[in-house]
Amino acid sequence: MDLPIDPDLTPIPDAGPAPLDIDEAIECLTQTVVVDTTIYTQIAQRRSQLEDAETLRRARAL
Repeated sequence: MDLPIDPDLTPIPDAGPAPLDIDEAIECLTQTVVVDTTIYTQIAQRRSQLEDAETLRRARAL
């Protein structure tokens, strides 16, 4: 026997977040790229500093 479904108790499917308009999406992606580029630049600079320090340490050891 099937029970009747009370429409007040039926869950409404989640539609997810509201879609971004194209300008908001482009701005969001641009900010992400800028942040990623900044992080990668900082990592490269730090790596270069560490390599320079290692080179200097080896030169002093000679």
